[in-house]
Amino acid sequence: MLLKTPCCLCIENPEYKIAVATGKDISKHQLGIMFSTPNPHCNHSKICVDDKNPCSVTAATGIRPSSLDIRTRITLLSKFCIMMEHTDKLVQARNTVFAHAIKGELYDEDFIKLWNEIENSIIYLSQITSTDLERTRSILELREKALEESMCLEIQCLALRQTKGDETVIEEIRKNAQQTVESVEARIDVKLQEVQSQITILETNIKDIVRKALSEYSACSDTVRNIIENTKMEIEEHDADDTYVKTSAVTAATDLLRTKNLLIIIGKAGIGKSSTALAIASAFHARGNSNNKDFLGQSDGQYCSKKHADILDVLAPHVHRGISKFIFTTRSYKIEDAADEIIKCHKLFSNGAIINLNGEFSLSTTEKENILQLHAIKHKINICKKYNTKTLQSKILHYNEFENIIGTDPYLGFPEACHLFCSCDNLFAMGCKFFSSPSEKLLDEIRELRITGYDHVDVALQYCVLTSLMLDTVCKISIGIRKGIIPRESHESLNNLSNINCSMIEFIYRLLYKKEIIVTTNDIHDICNKNM
Repeated sequence: MLLKTPCCLCIENPEYKIAVATGKDISKHQLGIMFSTPNPHCNHSKICVDDKNPCSVTAATGIRPSSLDIRTRITLLSKFCIMMEHTDKLVQARNTVFAHAIKGELYDEDFIKLWNEIENSIIYLSQITSTDLERTRSILELREKALEESMCLEIQCLALRQTKGDETVIEEIRKNAQQTVESVEARIDVKLQEVQSQITILETNIKDIVRKALSEYSACSDTVRNIIENTKMEIEEHDADDTYVKTSAVTAATDLLRTKNLLIIIGKAGIGKSSTALAIASAFHARGNSNNKDFLGQSDGQYCSKKHADILDVLAPHVHRGISKFIFTTRSYKIEDAADEIIKCHKLFSNGAIINLNGEFSLSTTEKENILQLHAIKHKINICKKYNTKTLQSKILHYNEFENIIGTDPYLGFPEACHLFCSCDNLFAMGCKFFSSPSEKLLDEIRELRITGYDHVDVALQYCVLTSLMLDTVCKISIGIRKGIIPRESHESLNNLSNINCSMIEFIYRLLYKKEIIVTTNDIHDICNKNM
């Protein structure tokens, strides 16, 4: 056989590996088993002149390992299977570092080279058995695994044996140890200095913080003390007010506050919200509950979430746990749905009792009479049914005028209107007209509404709605007078948006602002309710 002669397939495929096998490795009998095939011999080359000396021969199909003897199988594996190369490398590595090794030590470079060869061989063999992922994971875990304690002890003993009796090595170790100690001590000194510097800075900062906190606490204590004193003074002044009339709202509110921890008093300006709150506070103060404070302060401004929310958040636990009782007063001109507006401001208000002085707890006729009479007495005004020569030197309020005043529902609250009416001669001279006339503040607000409307359509429409309702009211009164009917003063029509006339509003808008606009009833309701 021309075993050393490349066949035509080997020439055409240079990547093929040529292996040499002699008759000692593979007998003719075994060759006959491997190449006993009816397939024709190679006919690619001219050198294949006969079947006795072919260029290449196709191996028989379906050969079983058991059909070949052990020598032939070993020869095939060792000479023609690359798996044996990796197996041999693993055996050689074992012999190098363990079985035939004189010393159990290697240089780093040799160890790294040997490790890589072992790793590559294991991975290649595991790919054949489809366990490469598991083996790769094991190798990575082995890389990260620390040396066993016994291995560390062996290395330590080996190092001691090598340095035993070697004065040069011992001296070098001593020097290195001394340098290490000095370096560590230097770093410790630097760290200690840094720590000491930071401690000094912290001490200074803490002193400043404590000083500032004490100053703020002192100021806060003074503020709280002033608030308490001012509130007590207000209660005392209220108790000394000989024009105050205890109303049904005070009785109802006091009863509610016995079971509730939060009371909200709603009403328009001058209607008696503060007086009602002070009367309730006075009642509780008389029972020993003297911790009365004005947390939000008296203000004409609207509720501001940024300014007031934090305070309300602090008060919320006190309300929920019943630690303290609180009274809030808020201005609103609404008769209905006023409570809904205040509840939307903060979740705290949803747990409170509501007293609406504009609606259910508005002043009765008797309460109005008592209020006006007390103010008249304070300012030495005589209420009489006819002229009396003995009273010409004092101010006189005729009883008919008195009754007309009682029947009014002024824009400014009735108690405050009585105080201004009786204390100011110019207002007293107006008589009942003062109670039915708008206040200067209201007139200023209406003027501001008209001017702002030039830049904001919604505000302009609000002004037009107000004008339309006022014109409608004036027309009804004029018609009533012509028919001999004396209408009672009332602002009910001005508060009722169902009386709006969209065509009239569009006409007024065009007349005032020189612009065209089309509005619906829903538009008017949305615009007017937005800022109420």
